[in-house]
Amino acid sequence: MSRKHFALSWGLPVDKFDSTLVTIPKPYAPLFHYRSELRAYASGNTRTIQRKEHLAVLLKFMDKNLSQTEREYGYSGLDQMVSYTLL
Repeated sequence: MSRKHFALSWGLPVDKFDSTLVTIPKPYAPLFHYRSELRAYASGNTRTIQRKEHLAVLLKFMDKNLSQTEREYGYSGLDQMVSYTLL
């Protein structure tokens, strides 16, 4: 997934993804939406050491800040119902 695609799909300013600092405000919807793809990308064997370190920080952040949402989302998937708090 390209930075531009990631930014455009969430209505984020594309020019901000051309810098070294990327800010995604709470509740981190883009990270939640792409969590599976980000985790799969991070587990790839072709990453440089520096990229692996950066991805490890991101995954740790996601584990800490998205775990509650993932649990709630998982519960809603059992009967295909979504609560209003998740919308």
